[in-house]
Amino acid sequence: MSKPIRSLILAIVLPVLLLAAITGSASIIALARPEVEVNAPPAAATGASAPRADTERLLQQRGLIGDHHVQAGGRIEPSAGTEVYETVEAATGGGQVMSRTTSWSEPLNGDMLWIEATDYPSHQHQLSFWVLSGKSRGCAMFGRTMYSQDGRRLQSEFWRNDRALRITGAADFPPDLYPAAVPAVAMRRELDSLRAGARGRLSQQITPYGYVDLDLSVASGGELTVPAGQFAACKVTSQADVAKLLPNWPHMLLRVVNPFVPATTYYFQCAPPYRFLKKQQQGSPFVGGPEAVTELVRFYTAGRGAQADPGARRQLAALKPRVR
Repeated sequence: MSKPIRSLILAIVLPVLLLAAITGSASIIALARPEVEVNAPPAAATGASAPRADTERLLQQRGLIGDHHVQAGGRIEPSAGTEVYETVEAATGGGQVMSRTTSWSEPLNGDMLWIEATDYPSHQHQLSFWVLSGKSRGCAMFGRTMYSQDGRRLQSEFWRNDRALRITGAADFPPDLYPAAVPAVAMRRELDSLRAGARGRLSQQITPYGYVDLDLSVASGGELTVPAGQFAACKVTSQADVAKLLPNWPHMLLRVVNPFVPATTYYFQCAPPYRFLKKQQQGSPFVGGPEAVTELVRFYTAGRGAQADPGARRQLAALKPRVR
């Protein structure tokens, strides 16, 4: 199928899918019986990925939420000795730079705190964080705030993995849930390994009423060159499960639509520390914006400066006999 025809089908089908998902979820409330409407939502109960009791206090101390967050103006720095990653997102057509992101992880009371600081050419900046559970898969807490050039907050969102998320008429969310925004590092966490043939699934909340499953599969990525260097790569493909998004649609229609739902492809370093290398993303009704490519441009240890990966050449040498 030619690219213009495929693009036309995507432009028609995908907005219909999203609209159907939203209106279909909303109709659950409209059709609910009166006695169900007045019932209180299920009592709050912690899920497998629920945050620990003092997580919020630690996030406030780090300047990610609360008064310290406001005072910092969305600017925080990694601690000395932390490995830091810099990526650039550029539009597929024309190569226009859309954003530059600095990211790193920190230990947080037995969990992993993943932080992303993003700068836009239009001079806004954004600070995002995910608390990734150390005792299970899924995300425990998420926050994201965008700032103007002079540090004013423009928009902010906060999400917690809690059974109280389930409002009347909503789906029964799985315990290992993620918010609408998912970092690339989450794909690696939801897989048992990065060996070719490995599979996994990530559940992502996309509306107050529903979630979508992302089916993950791993294949060899061969030798991959990005601005940060050359690596032996593993390719992870993420494909939305339309049946989960639209459970009331006929299976025959879902089989027709599913091939046209765009997939997102991630590339990771095959050996520890499994650095994220590249992301190829098509236009999506869940994300919006143009098709884009994100690449690792450099990595370094905070306090030491940029560096190359000393093991990358050895990994490539081991991989070469298997590459056709």
